[in-house]
Amino acid sequence: MASFLIIGAGVFGASTALHLKKHLPNATVTILERSSSERNNNDAQEAGPHPAPASDAASSDLNKIIRADYADEHFRRLGVDAIAHWRTDERLRPFYHEVGLLLHSLPYPSAAGPSGSEGGVNAALDAAWAIAKKGVEEAARVAREDSRLVTNGDGDGDEGLPALAHLCQTRDDLEKAVPQEARACLGHCLEAIGGHRPPASLDGPDGPQDKVEEGATVAAYFNPRAGWAEAKEATCAVLRHALELGVRIESGAEVVELLTSGGEEGGSLIRGVKTADGRQFEIDPSAGAVFLCGGSWTPSLLQSLIRSSISTTLPPPVVFSAQTVLIVEIPEEVALRHDKIPVVLNYDTGFYCFEPRKMVVEGGEGGGGGGIADTRWLVKCAIHDRGYQAPFPPSASSATTQSAYPGFESAFAQKGEEEEEEEGNDAQPRSELASTSARGYIPADHQDRMMLALRTIWPELAERGKVHQSRICWYAETTDENWLIDSHPLFANLIVASGDSGHGFKFLPTIGALIAARLPTALRPTTLPPLDEHWDKVFSWAHHEERFRAARAQHQSGGTRQPRAEWKADRDSASKVVALEDGGADGAGHLVAWEQDTSRGL
Repeated sequence: MASFLIIGAGVFGASTALHLKKHLPNATVTILERSSSERNNNDAQEAGPHPAPASDAASSDLNKIIRADYADEHFRRLGVDAIAHWRTDERLRPFYHEVGLLLHSLPYPSAAGPSGSEGGVNAALDAAWAIAKKGVEEAARVAREDSRLVTNGDGDGDEGLPALAHLCQTRDDLEKAVPQEARACLGHCLEAIGGHRPPASLDGPDGPQDKVEEGATVAAYFNPRAGWAEAKEATCAVLRHALELGVRIESGAEVVELLTSGGEEGGSLIRGVKTADGRQFEIDPSAGAVFLCGGSWTPSLLQSLIRSSISTTLPPPVVFSAQTVLIVEIPEEVALRHDKIPVVLNYDTGFYCFEPRKMVVEGGEGGGGGGIADTRWLVKCAIHDRGYQAPFPPSASSATTQSAYPGFESAFAQKGEEEEEEEGNDAQPRSELASTSARGYIPADHQDRMMLALRTIWPELAERGKVHQSRICWYAETTDENWLIDSHPLFANLIVASGDSGHGFKFLPTIGALIAARLPTALRPTTLPPLDEHWDKVFSWAHHEERFRAARAQHQSGGTRQPRAEWKADRDSASKVVALEDGGADGAGHLVAWEQDTSRGL
């Protein structure tokens, strides 16, 4: 009988377990989760087990964007398929909120570029509108071609669905995207939406009539067929479904060793794993597989597990990236005025924010204390940009005093130059710790940037809100933001699923099928088709290793370190630089830069 071990109970692991059990009901499927099982606050009245991902995992979040707006047509179709499941799956549907997605461009004066020239302004505006128009066209095309996939479960095809995406060129266009009560709450960034003329100083005699206020959006479009999901709750729902189908979930199972079928130099197959507390979990290597779905911990797990099993090391073609998140607490009356506002995403700066969400939190500072549970209205905002890396690990004695999320100390403050450059020594996420608080665990400038950006979009949320918590959302990044889903080159039955690159969560309903499709033909169920030619290539280890080595070689041949003060999150709409640099007191880590397509992140 087939048997499978899955390391990690986050999005990739939970979805994989569920799809394996659906397609192979007689198989033994076990999830090994390093954290202890916990009760979800919002499900406290439900009976039965409450499995959950680790509190510091990306899936343990307030909310995540659900969209099909991708420049890449392959991901666009995956997104449409995923949204169909969010709408129709009776277990996930309660956690999906289709409030729409408003995508807008970099505001003035940034659109003018460094020189502030008229040519620079016009070029930036042309580019911004081109992106908006392309987004609308592609959203409409996919909706028309795949209408069978976007049914909401209440009718056939497009019946009962929101309108198609549209450009926001006028105030009327914008009001179609915003609930009536919230229209009086718009900040100046959105108030001038659709403005497409340069400022008066660059525009000639009629300039003042067409002047765009500094900080105002210059281009935007709205896609009603998108929204957000309750991240942790949805992940827990998938885990509970998997439990009901017979999947086992072992909590507190931190995997520290791979058990191989060969000698000291390793075998071609994995026969099991060993955990930190001495437990062993084994499979029949000829009729089973191990799935490594450790999220941003996957690269460090691969390094340590492979090294502990054999003498050869093979650096994984994935790196860590820490993204900054801010949770703002607001009064109830303010929350109600902003009910059902769309997700707003700036496709130039990477800033995005959600509608207020009513949450039950524990009392104490930042909701992390041991006080009485309380109900609060929370707004999440974040920046998706080049990211940071942080040092590992904190001492065990600090586990009761530090945040459960990584800080931003210099990754190499305590390392010598020789150790600093050693391959495989990149910084990594900290282990799960005991407590959280409202203290700042993100760089102060990022918190200021997010509050300022929030004020320009929904001023009342920023002006009447207070910081409830800052945290890190950990990504595992690949060079092109395609996921890494493939067998490890040294072990045919060790399937690595990583490289979420900040856009994995929305595929919670479907990504497990893609991961399970990597099973060898002899193990893969006949009901599960193999990956098509495109995904087979871009998910492969060989594809990512080739790109990773090229990026690293390019950096080593010409890359230089820059002071933290010179590091900025500026980027154009077509590429992204993951720059993790040495810095000052709030600096980031080692520079491992490459160009990335940013149309996929989030």
